[in-house]
Amino acid sequence: MKNLFSLLLLVISLLGHSQNNDFIISLEKMDFENAKKFSDEIASTAKTKWEFLKFKEDEKKLYCRFVYIDSSLPDALKESIKTGSEVCENCLYIDYSIVYDGENKDLQIKGTKKYRFREFSGKYLDVQPAWSAYFRNGVTAEAALSNYELREYQDKSIGISYKIFKEGDTWTLHNYSNLYNYFKTH
Repeated sequence: MKNLFSLLLLVISLLGHSQNNDFIISLEKMDFENAKKFSDEIASTAKTKWEFLKFKEDEKKLYCRFVYIDSSLPDALKESIKTGSEVCENCLYIDYSIVYDGENKDLQIKGTKKYRFREFSGKYLDVQPAWSAYFRNGVTAEAALSNYELREYQDKSIGISYKIFKEGDTWTLHNYSNLYNYFKTH
């Protein structure tokens, strides 16, 4: 009976791991609506109450950013930041790379524009809730601070690699994944 219970726990654990991987793989090639939705979800899990401010895209650098601002700031300051006349020190930046799925430059096929989640940075209590919700399910803020192994999520068989780390006073959740071989076979 004990062995059956242990086997059941292992199967449930593997199913959860697989479902988590499916979600994480989906972050590699999102359309604009799903990238915006994921960015909104990140912002909503944070301790700070964020509101969407703007979207910036640079096609030449194949880069884009969703910007959220602390909702407690005065409206006049929010407008100054939105127009670019003020630097935003109270913003959440969620960054994506732009990829063209199916692109073949030699055959002059442009491909379909997709967004690959890259990273976001902020205070620990703004970064950790997304980490716990999407990458290390259920890991508490205290546990991730005290155990370095809980600050990374990898599945080397697929090429998934995400980490949270601290530089100065800022925490970053970064996508180090390389799913090239995975997408060649799926």
